[in-house]
Amino acid sequence: MPKENLFTKYVEVSDNGEYKTVGDPRVGYGTMMFIREYISCQWPKAYTVAIIIGGRYSMFRKQFMNENK
Repeated sequence: MPKENLFTKYVEVSDNGEYKTVGDPRVGYGTMMFIREYISCQWPKAYTVAIIIGGRYSMFRKQFMNENK
């Protein structure tokens, strides 16, 4: 993968492969903590929606053909 295609806002990779962080490392840590908090707050809502959709679908789904039809 070419080096030009990397997202290098907070890190740099030299031509010989050396990795160097750029800027304040607290920014990356703060972003990581924000994403973890967002995921932990949002997963109950996503599961609730999935359970409602699955429940509604299962109420009207016909698995087997009726013998009269």
